[in-house]
Amino acid sequence: MDGLERLAGTMRALGVTIFIAMGVAVGSTAVAQPCEQRWAADTFGIPGVGGLPSAAVMFDDGDGPALYVGGDFKAAGFEATGSIARWDGAAWSSVGDGLEGEVHALAVFDDGTGPALHAARTRFTADGQRIGGLARWDGRAWSALEGDIVGDHGPYISSLQVFDDGDGPALYVGGEFTRAGEAEALNIARWDGNEWSALRDGVGGFVRTMAVWEGGPRPVLVVGGKYVSTTGAGQRGLVTWDGADWGDLGSGIHAGRQVRALAVYDDGDGPALYAGGSFLEMDGQPAPYLARWDGATWSAVGDAADGQVVSLAVADTGDGPSLFVAGEFERVGSLPTGGMARWDGAAWHALGDSPDGFLNALAPLTIDGQTSVVACSVWLDAEDIQVSYIARWDGHRWRQMGSGLPQGTGGGRTATAHSIAAFDDGDGPALYASGEFQVIDGVRVSNIAKWDGRAWSALDSALGTGLGPASFRVAFDMLAFDDGSGPALYVGGDFRTAGGVETGPIARWDGRQWSAVGQEIERGGRVHALGVFDDGSGPALYAGGQFDLEGGEGGSDLARWDGQRWRPLSAGRRGPVHAIEVFDDGGGPDLYVAGGYQVVGEDVYMGIARWDGRDWSDVGGGLSGTRLEVRSLCVYHDPAGPALYAGGRFTWAGGVAAHGLAVWDGATWSATEAHTRTDDVHAMAVFDDTSGPALYVGGHFTDGQSIWSLARWDGLAWTRLGQGDIGVLDLASFDDGHGPALYAGGSFTVLDGVATSGVARYGCERACPPDLDADGALTVFDFLAFLNLFDAGDLSADFDGDGELTAFDFLAFQTAFDAGCH
Repeated sequence: MDGLERLAGTMRALGVTIFIAMGVAVGSTAVAQPCEQRWAADTFGIPGVGGLPSAAVMFDDGDGPALYVGGDFKAAGFEATGSIARWDGAAWSSVGDGLEGEVHALAVFDDGTGPALHAARTRFTADGQRIGGLARWDGRAWSALEGDIVGDHGPYISSLQVFDDGDGPALYVGGEFTRAGEAEALNIARWDGNEWSALRDGVGGFVRTMAVWEGGPRPVLVVGGKYVSTTGAGQRGLVTWDGADWGDLGSGIHAGRQVRALAVYDDGDGPALYAGGSFLEMDGQPAPYLARWDGATWSAVGDAADGQVVSLAVADTGDGPSLFVAGEFERVGSLPTGGMARWDGAAWHALGDSPDGFLNALAPLTIDGQTSVVACSVWLDAEDIQVSYIARWDGHRWRQMGSGLPQGTGGGRTATAHSIAAFDDGDGPALYASGEFQVIDGVRVSNIAKWDGRAWSALDSALGTGLGPASFRVAFDMLAFDDGSGPALYVGGDFRTAGGVETGPIARWDGRQWSAVGQEIERGGRVHALGVFDDGSGPALYAGGQFDLEGGEGGSDLARWDGQRWRPLSAGRRGPVHAIEVFDDGGGPDLYVAGGYQVVGEDVYMGIARWDGRDWSDVGGGLSGTRLEVRSLCVYHDPAGPALYAGGRFTWAGGVAAHGLAVWDGATWSATEAHTRTDDVHAMAVFDDTSGPALYVGGHFTDGQSIWSLARWDGLAWTRLGQGDIGVLDLASFDDGHGPALYAGGSFTVLDGVATSGVARYGCERACPPDLDADGALTVFDFLAFLNLFDAGDLSADFDGDGELTAFDFLAFQTAFDAGCH
């Protein structure tokens, strides 16, 4: 590094010489460039997709073979995608402008104009009607196939299959519907590239899966599902179509059971048809959950699984062609498998530490000659990776498909960041996030992690246990405070241990290790809010939540830490606490405590109460509503002066209508200008985006037409910032070295069209990074500005993004300058 630093010094000196020779003086003042405030892209991605996938298929749209995945999501990797995404083996990308609605099935079909990807989806019309249909991707643009698919109770398309019935290949669509285009078609229909047609009287029941079987006198389309039958036949669950008539492969399965998956696989004795589902018998023969048809009879497949089979796929991942089986099972015979196993025609094999959870789709993936099997699931936890709804098995181990905070892990939950806070642990300022995640980008973090502006890291790499190994025990609030023993991050939540230390629901992180904070807060309680208040005896830490104090201290749900032990504020006090804030209404600072009903002796305070260090008092009649829950308090100096803002679930504030957000000026309650029809406020913070301090409000809002998660209030008007899919739960300001920014934590995958998982950054984004003097052109003065920033130690000159100012930043700036701005 010494050599590199000498090089940097030489280049700096050379730059100064050049500028002096040009008659330009090099000063020490860093040059600021105006920028646009927006959500940061390519920062917090998803290791997979942001919601449940339902289908996956390989397709080459002209840019090389790739895996296309459809389902109920809006983002994948670092891309906002809509409900379909493309994986090229290295990264996720959107497919054109994406698709609205939910994609339930995918297939590649050539209607005579060339192979194209067809996606079956359902969506809502402007008047709220649910309709289905097919969209076609030719590699350049999406187009809709003529004719909607409708049903008496809303259509559902679950399967697509290409089949040549003798009149040429056609695309068959199965599900639950009554009409396709102009054709009356019961649960199954045929698209020939120009029009829809029915298959005689169709089939009863719900079509879930289809496959082509060529082991008989002529190829047939095999149709499976629940209560699937044809006119005059009993409930078989499995029927065939030869292009002219309906047939069967035996008597099928018992009523109430279903066939979920079909695949053709050659186990060495010739191709056979495999059927998986919830059945225990097939054609009267014992065949729990998986059966094999050899063209004449059905039989069981080796040892039986202990749960239903949901998906089948055939692939060769290096051990020869195999049948991959996924579903709701834990074992096959005596072999522990998790939800997925491999059948090689003679024996069952486990797939390493197989994913836990309900797997609903499998697909082979072959790129650059390497074949994997992709598993789509409600959640996946495999080996030392934690992925988002999708992972691939390469024949040796499970692999992530992307990087970032996982969605859909641990029992189907999303990767929610419940709390975020900035803290300097001695290694520089960093953002801490706690939520429902165990592994981020290959680092085991156990529900709490540190972001330094470039990468995630665990808080205790030696122990690697975070807040509670192998469980979702999270922090609901975090606060930096020095109680006299040194600066530390105090963390409150529903956990029991931190870093292997028995702590109860509150712990202290000093930057190197975890420690307990007293022993008085009961181990089974929850801490929801932390705050610092000086009652006249010096600043102290306050904790609120739902807990009792042990050791005969009395009181509940609120306590004060005196540096040695937790003490109640007053005997007999109770009531859930979700927010704590200090506010001076002109008569001196008081502690405001909010949540549900606050009870002190015989006094009941509606949602919020005030503590002056000695006594409790009412706050203007309090807050009320049928679902009363105050979640956030924040002091903001609006144009009328300093005020306390309260957010949560309520409809009234001191007799004034205030839907989810109210303002206390020290004397009366008031409401802001209406910002939503329905409100659910979770978090608030004051942040200056260079246009002056404003109040940012996070939650889950709608005006009846759109949903957003973050709004900005300047004291006069609202600005919507975070149109997204779920909601913001916490807000914090943090400078990661690229300028102050507002960070949001929550349960989202997309904000304002930017893919960002669980954590998002809202701040300055330079439109043209090398245009450092902001004159709209790249000139010699930008070199001068770069040198000024570099000499001042400003990380705005960190053009290689490694967090340090070195000779490589000169090279990176030169490269960016040469590339120009567009």
